Amino acid sequence: MNVDLVIEFGDDYTYINYNNRTYKEASFVAFIKKGRNIKLQAFGESAKKMLGKSDSSVFIEKPFKAGVIDNMELAQIYLNSFIDKVLPHKNFATKIKAVFVVNCALELEEKRAYEVLAIKCGINQIWFIPSSVAVSVGAGLDISKPDGRLMVGIGAGTTEIACISQNSIVNGYTIELGGSVIDMALVDTINDRFGVVVSSLTAERIKSEIGSLHPTDIANTEFSGIDALTRSSRTGTVFAKDLYEVFSIAYDKICDGIGIVISELSADLINDISRDGIYVYGSGSKVTDLESFLRKRLDVPVNILDDETFGVKGASAIFEDKKLLNEIVEKN
Repeated sequence: MNVDLVIEFGDDYTYINYNNRTYKEASFVAFIKKGRNIKLQAFGESAKKMLGKSDSSVFIEKPFKAGVIDNMELAQIYLNSFIDKVLPHKNFATKIKAVFVVNCALELEEKRAYEVLAIKCGINQIWFIPSSVAVSVGAGLDISKPDGRLMVGIGAGTTEIACISQNSIVNGYTIELGGSVIDMALVDTINDRFGVVVSSLTAERIKSEIGSLHPTDIANTEFSGIDALTRSSRTGTVFAKDLYEVFSIAYDKICDGIGIVISELSADLINDISRDGIYVYGSGSKVTDLESFLRKRLDVPVNILDDETFGVKGASAIFEDKKLLNEIVEKN
């Protein structure tokens, strides 16, 4: 049996597309160490739910950080588990080919790590497609023409900024700033403001529910944590406006990165971007009032691509067109 997979690792979530169906799992592995051996307890969403709720013998870690493989052994356990879920009837005769959707700044050594992982997981042949290119195709943008498309992917671990023209990245820039950095800043802010220690999962939920780039936003949510002084349980209510500074600082840095990429482009490509705007995708694109915030700071139109599966869907479309696949791989 021949199988084509599209795989996109993320700091928070990983996606696999098979037979036009997209599977999603949290990027976590729960395990017990026995000497040099690792015994898997859970992976994906099941492992994430164990955070803060397991005894000290259970470790819960992310195999991927900032768009690269951080722990090869855990990455192998994770990917094998995920592939087994997607292909429950896989056997020794199954021949797997895969496209990996990756950061445009992935270095040669990091690509080699992907190649090693593929071999360890029984994948026979692989290709790499930059995330910005895959998302462009998934969103239905025509990147084959000599027009500049500026893509901004705000993920959990990194932000990828890339200008694409004629199926090629003209200029790309990656910032190690994303949702995970914002989560940690929210933990600190709530501790400073309320004297309550909250978990990273609570911070992630707060970000998802009331994260806003409007300075007077009165959206609010409740939270629970541990009193920093008494160590007793405490609850509270936080307003979006109380957290505005956290988001504005992070997104100002992203604006700086976008400005750097634009400043290095030709006048013709800059004119294209001024006309068509920038395209923002990823988990960080869901913050309230993002479109207005970016438009005011960059003075260009802003298009929000809110389908988190555009990357694997676009890469799947490219995978089916071998001529296009070879062109994109060769150019990028």
